[in-house]
Amino acid sequence: MAIPDKDALIGPTVTEAQFKTNLGAIVDFIKPIEAQSPTYATSALLTATRPSENQLYAKALDTGKVWYWNKPVGSQNGNYWSETNLSDLDQAKGYADGKYGRLLDDIIYDSRGTKSITQKDYQAASNFSTTVDARLLKVFESSANSLVNQYQFNKAGEKLNLSFLTDQASLLIKKLTPGFEKRYLNFVVNDRFDSHTIDMIEEEQITNNLLVSPYIQSTLVINNVANIVINNNVAYNTVLLKMPPFFSTAQLQQSAARLIYDRQRIFYPATNVDILAVSERAVNFNVSTNTVTFAIPHADILAAGYVIEARSILEYFSKTYNNYVFDLKTTQNYTRQIPAVLLTGDVSITTNALCNFNAEVNAKSQSVSDKSYTRYETFVKNNLNVAVTSRPVFIKMKFNPGEVFSDKYIRVLDESGAEYECQWIADVDFNQRRNKNYGYHADGSLFCGRLVIVDSIAAKSSKKYTVQVFKCKVREYSISRLSYTNTSDGVNITTERGDVLNLSKSTGYLINSITTSAITYSGVEQNLLIRNNNGAEQYFSAGYADASFRVVSEGLLFTEIESISYNAVSQTYPEINQKFLKYTTRMRIYKNGLITVKKHVQCALELPTNTVYGVVSRVQLTTSASKTQRAGYNVICPDLKHSFSAVFASADVMRDPLEANYIGAKNPHCNNLTGSSFIRYDIGWKTANFTIAKLPDVKGWAWTHAFEINLNEVQTDATVLSDIVLNTLMGFASSNPSYSPVRKSEIMSQLGDVISGLADWYQYQATIDDKGGGIINALAAKVVKHLHKGVSSFDKLYTEFSDWATTYYGSVDQIFIGPDSEYKSLQFVSRNVSPVVWGLYQLALRHDDQVKIDALKAVVSRLSSQAYSGLIEVTTPVNSNFYAAGFRLWAMAVQMGLDTTGKYAAALTMLDGKYSSRSNFATTQNIITDNELQNIITARYLHYQVYAANNYLIGCSIANRQPTFDLSSFVLDSIHSYGGISEIDFCIAETRRNGPSTVAFIFHILMQDYDTSKLEAASRLLNAFNEYLCNVRGNQYKLWDAYSHINISTSFSDVLFAANIFADTFIIEYFSQ
Repeated sequence: MAIPDKDALIGPTVTEAQFKTNLGAIVDFIKPIEAQSPTYATSALLTATRPSENQLYAKALDTGKVWYWNKPVGSQNGNYWSETNLSDLDQAKGYADGKYGRLLDDIIYDSRGTKSITQKDYQAASNFSTTVDARLLKVFESSANSLVNQYQFNKAGEKLNLSFLTDQASLLIKKLTPGFEKRYLNFVVNDRFDSHTIDMIEEEQITNNLLVSPYIQSTLVINNVANIVINNNVAYNTVLLKMPPFFSTAQLQQSAARLIYDRQRIFYPATNVDILAVSERAVNFNVSTNTVTFAIPHADILAAGYVIEARSILEYFSKTYNNYVFDLKTTQNYTRQIPAVLLTGDVSITTNALCNFNAEVNAKSQSVSDKSYTRYETFVKNNLNVAVTSRPVFIKMKFNPGEVFSDKYIRVLDESGAEYECQWIADVDFNQRRNKNYGYHADGSLFCGRLVIVDSIAAKSSKKYTVQVFKCKVREYSISRLSYTNTSDGVNITTERGDVLNLSKSTGYLINSITTSAITYSGVEQNLLIRNNNGAEQYFSAGYADASFRVVSEGLLFTEIESISYNAVSQTYPEINQKFLKYTTRMRIYKNGLITVKKHVQCALELPTNTVYGVVSRVQLTTSASKTQRAGYNVICPDLKHSFSAVFASADVMRDPLEANYIGAKNPHCNNLTGSSFIRYDIGWKTANFTIAKLPDVKGWAWTHAFEINLNEVQTDATVLSDIVLNTLMGFASSNPSYSPVRKSEIMSQLGDVISGLADWYQYQATIDDKGGGIINALAAKVVKHLHKGVSSFDKLYTEFSDWATTYYGSVDQIFIGPDSEYKSLQFVSRNVSPVVWGLYQLALRHDDQVKIDALKAVVSRLSSQAYSGLIEVTTPVNSNFYAAGFRLWAMAVQMGLDTTGKYAAALTMLDGKYSSRSNFATTQNIITDNELQNIITARYLHYQVYAANNYLIGCSIANRQPTFDLSSFVLDSIHSYGGISEIDFCIAETRRNGPSTVAFIFHILMQDYDTSKLEAASRLLNAFNEYLCNVRGNQYKLWDAYSHINISTSFSDVLFAANIFADTFIIEYFSQ
């Protein structure tokens, strides 16, 4: 029987299409072989025979294998049997298995977790065959029930090292691409049972489990070594083997620098130039010379037992690499559907290099109904005198473990039923020195963060939003605004408007350029340091070290990028000799043209004395367009509809004298230099005094600042724009179904419990130091305990108050505003006297005790008069919280009938004006500052702002007056979705951060009405207060685990102030019924 031409039917060069065409011929070829061949019971009997023919096929029945007898003519007797693997379409099966092989090195499991199919690992198998085994499809179709997203990953420019735990889930790859200038990517998924691998080449990508590749495969077949030219590249210890192409060049991407790749990563894909100077295994195809060149290290040849001599080299090369498979870059794209990988147990996902990776881990839904959902509600107010148009609205959420895994399960609707696209922002830690995760629970479900929608709200109005959280997905989307080229060190984010932002590694993945339909801005953002140059400030760039970035979120509304870099070691300035500072920048690029940037700068090491005198972001937009600006706030280019706005800068303002011994004075800095051809802002902090030593900053210390660029600005009035930017549309969503008055009652009851506990602490545990030697009291808290729990009596409470007044003032009728050193100034009176006097006065009215009524009115009369003399009958203005302390006293005097001349009522009206005038404390509408005419961007002084607002609002409540400003948007912005306060962002002085009394001041702002959003915020804030009131250092109590190496000069506990301030809110609410 003649030897068949097997290679023509099923050889290694046969394409898939040819193989399908040859199937009939293969069957026709094999059938006659089996029909005409003798059979033997076993392979042993078959191979023991010695046929007389020179060529013969025979079949062994025990194995079903066909053997071939091929005895050369004239040869001696012997065993010339060889196994052909021809029976039962063995070669066809092998070919098909090879085509399926190395998809992911998958082991597919059925719904019971049992192994169903094992895919073999063939070196020559392609990741990119368009053939998919129908058995695989059925496995996944059978599992296509409703899925719950258990984890989401959004990584870009990162080498993956992820891990998670799942009972049974599938991995859906939304996006996977090698990083720029990464020739190969080895992507590995390991679970409890197996390892799954994808080997990728640059320019390949997987999108929604669909793999797209420009590569086809070709096998190196060495038939004629005479065609191979050898050059010994001694300089690089390699030999270069040059030969004609072993593939068709018709489809190749002729202009590409690299055309031939090795998916096994044995050979580096070299350019025409690289191949001549490599010292590793490499391969290249030169289009112009039509030559394939291989570089083989001398060490490889010698290690295999060969020598560096032409014949030996050829023998090594042909034996080692004959039939080796390479990938060729073509002008076409080929696709293949990749089944989701089923995972069980501990799972890890790793890569050997940088990549973009966006994926979901989906588990089977346990929901009995796809239509069931949890309902949340919030009210969002626009307190401004102008409408807010197409701005982000932030809804702060706090979810339970396992409740929801992505915003794809969430709907947001208003009262009219209109639905809004929404996107999740995972909130970072409110204590920004601690860097704890609050965005996600351990199981990957959402925890604390903000749902963002974009909406417009009319002036002085509010909108109610309903958030529906489903058990199954209510929307599906795949957004890809980020392009990650292989030709540079940057990435582009392209919005739906066509705006393109370029982030460059050379500048720490900050905004390198912005391209719009009208203009291109280059060199937009830098990190700069300030040094002391012989007493003068000098700005300089220390460069960017270890720069990286990742995609935090890419959804319907925006793409959020986090970039991280360190200051580089400076070759110019010897003091910058280590990577002292870590810069973390969060940037959101909205599809409507808004770009928001927040920067967190943390000391990675201790920053030594006299090293850094300032840290700023410099933002520059070069344009000759006409400009409207509010200096220190923003600049608008009306013709371009572009704007830049500063949002805030934090620092370490020195409020307490002892701070000079610890951190010195570092002032917030927001300086603009805007000319006819450019806009430039420096925003961050700067040392207050360059003539004295700059103190060191401890490791872990942090500062923050923020700004925004709007490429679709609708405002033309710079003052209005500052009001809109700084009054964020904010709400807290509540799942509590209670009617608002019921919810408020529940929170007040909890507050009563907290205040009663603080009263007990004052009574039984507080030290004499906590009480400032005794004068700092919690008597108002005791009044609340009486009202809330029925403990003690009015007479006993008044006696205790009288005893305290006798000890520290001489008697009740001698209480006065005295020196600060004795804790008797107006500031201390407002915390230590006014609350308890008002509480006792209300009780005296209830008990109709005229003696005590008169005594308490006398106290208010004296204090009001003194405050009026000190604040009104002088020409020197004071800060807003002093005025507010007086406002509260005058309101009490008015309500008690003590304002016989009307001067106190006039003072109240005067202060109404100061708190609402841009010429005084309201340079930005609704946000009062500590001092008059301050720019709130550099004067976020939350402690004193809410101190003033608290006393002012209490005064309004007492005197039945309508407030002229509403600080609630600012306050809601400051409260973290978990319930803590972002103090570094909102308070510029360290000694006024993280104190218990700040929470108490805020509480009345949140509890003054029945607003659902403010009530929810109050509930979360109070819960967080209870959780964190435990960090005690001497008489200093710091919330939020806030480490501070600063001691303050006061010798009493702020907890006692908090007790009385909380009591103020409770008493006002209690007696307003």
